Formats: sequence, structure tokens, C-alpha cells
Amino acid sequence: NNAGATLVTPNGGGIYTLFGGTITSGTVNGTALTFSNNGGTLSGSTMSGNFSVPSSASFTANTGTTFTGGITTFAGNNIAYANGAGTGLVIGPSATWTGNFSIYGNVAGINVLNQGTLDHTSGTNYIYGQGYTGFTFTNSGTVNGTGGTLNIGYAGTDSVTNTGTIMASGGGIINVGSVSGSVANNTGGVLEANGAGSTLMLGSGTTTWTNTGTILATNTGTVDLGGVFSTADLTSGTINGAAGTLDITGSLNNGGANLNAPDGGGIFTLSG
Repeated sequence: NNAGATLVTPNGGGIYTLFGGTITSGTVNGTALTFSNNGGTLSGSTMSGNFSVPSSASFTANTGTTFTGGITTFAGNNIAYANGAGTGLVIGPSATWTGNFSIYGNVAGINVLNQGTLDHTSGTNYIYGQGYTGFTFTNSGTVNGTGGTLNIGYAGTDSVTNTGTIMASGGGIINVGSVSGSVANNTGGVLEANGAGSTLMLGSGTTTWTNTGTILATNTGTVDLGGVFSTADLTSGTINGAAGTLDITGSLNNGGANLNAPDGGGIFTLSG
């Protein structure tokens, strides 16, 4: 029980390893803790500073556990599980997660909130609910896929809400809302594919999505507009494909409407 306290580096040297145990409340300094493949739980904890997560290590976050400040570096094949009720995990405004990692909802109705930066660099990973109903990923920060493939919302009833930036760049691939579920790119939200080989897929299968934000294909990047959507979703925000490719790969309901050129420039391509 770390309530009202700060877990710091052992006074004789070394570092603590979360190995199947639970740390409840309080603050945990980055120099004090590392992780293991035996898991463990952070319950209502404030994680402050720089953390290193070894290859194949995992942990569970619940009760609003918040990473605040510093950089958490994932060596690869890492999973952070979100558990509890309401918001299980928060990446705060000044925090960055970087590397090869996934975030899994581990109970129905759980929310993961990103206010900081998620930098996905390699591997094929997921931010999703594992089939548990009501998983929500809310982004008001930045998600950047610079390598590998990151799936945000995947099947089931997963819901993605974006008022920040989700960008595939440097040849990375981001799929937002795959197979089923819903995506809302709200006012202030940016979905972008930037650079050669970079692809952002918005929706696939029966995923429904709406847009009042901005969708961009820049520097020869490709945005695939999949899933199920309407012409209003192409006109209620800003869409610009002048320097990239905007593919319509899903099911567009154009009933009673006119499909015009993207208001920010470019042209739609019917693909698939």
C-alpha cells in the first residue's frame, strides 16, 4: 500500500521489479521500478519519470493509474492491460510511451485515455478490448505510428474517439476501427498519413465512422476510407488529399447527396 507515499530507488541501490504483485496508490518514480513477464498490477498509481519495460514484460493498470512526465520505453512484445471500472489507464499530457507495445482492455466497459504521446515504432500491435464489450480509447494527445502496424479499436464494440492527432508516418501503418465497432473523429481531431509507404486506414468491415475533424494524406501518404460512412462525413470536416492518396475502400452511402472533390484538395479513388 503506497497511499500518500512515493516509491523511490532502494536506499542501498538497485531497482524494484513488479513481479506479480500489486502497488496501490501513491507515486512511483521511474528510477524505482521495472517490470517482468510475471505481470503485476498498478492500482490508482501515479507513475512519474522515465520507465523501461523489458522485452515480453507486461503489467495491469486500473483505477485511473496515470503515467505523468517522462518517457516509458518498451523493448518489444509488451502488453499493458487496462482493468477496473471507468478509466483504467491514463497517459498524461507530458508523458510519452515509445516502442513495440499493445494496450488491451481486460474487462467490459473500460476506458483508456491518451493525453500525451504514443509512439509506435515496430511490430504488429493492438489498442483494443479483446472482445470485452464497451472498450473505449479516447485520444486528445498524439498517436504516431512510425513503423510496424498499430490497430486502434479492433472488432467487437470497440469505440475510438479522437480530438487529438493520429498519424501514420515514416512508412508506418495505423488502422483505426477494424472489422467492427465505431470511430468518431471529432472537431479538432486529425487523422493523417504522412510520407511514402505510410497508410492510415479509417474503418473496415462493418465499422461505422463519423468525421467533423480533419483527414489528411500528405507527402504521398495514403488514407483508406473503409467501413461504413456517409457523404456528410466527407464534407462536415476538412479532407485534403492533394499531396497523397484518398482511397474509398468501404461502403459510402451517397443517398440524396453529391460526392464532390475533397474540400481541401485532391481527388477520391475508388479502390477495392
